[in-house]
Amino acid sequence: MKIFAFALLLAFLVCKISKTDATCMCNDTFDGHSSNVECLMNKQIRLEYKASYFYDALAAYFERTSVGKLGFTKFFREASKEEIDHARSMTSFVNSLGMKVKFSSVTLTSEDTKSSWNGAKEAVEAAIKKENLVYGNILCVHRSSNDEAVQEFLDHFIKEQVKSINDLTILKSRLSMAEDTKLVEFLVDKEFL
Repeated sequence: MKIFAFALLLAFLVCKISKTDATCMCNDTFDGHSSNVECLMNKQIRLEYKASYFYDALAAYFERTSVGKLGFTKFFREASKEEIDHARSMTSFVNSLGMKVKFSSVTLTSEDTKSSWNGAKEAVEAAIKKENLVYGNILCVHRSSNDEAVQEFLDHFIKEQVKSINDLTILKSRLSMAEDTKLVEFLVDKEFL
């Protein structure tokens, strides 16, 4: 319960920050939809692609011959594909509303392109952080929109984000259970295969 409360607090803070983000504060409208919602949806699409890139980087790390955790590779590749599917679904939805999808460069942080991790637990902690960021922005778009179609569309993604954060938090707990972290990582890795 504490983790869920923390996720909600983080999401609220991200939403507060996003609302003051100058890149998404627009005053004109497109086909009856607020340009702020259009801008926030475009930001969400970029966040989904950024998350996909991040998960691909994690998968590449675990696939290295020097790491050899192919279960984690599979897990993070599936997460990457899911994020791309989200971005494409959102792109189609934005287009269906008569809004414009504006592709721009995806700015990556050093953590998005990190090439070495201190074990699966650290990677999962970074994934939780990434999912919370994505979740916070989805909530921000949902709250900023007075359009029922937009809110209804995003409801599915909100539920999915909560589930992803919960699943990753449970995975982190499992990776923290024993003192022998290498054995725990090995066993969890085999479960993903």
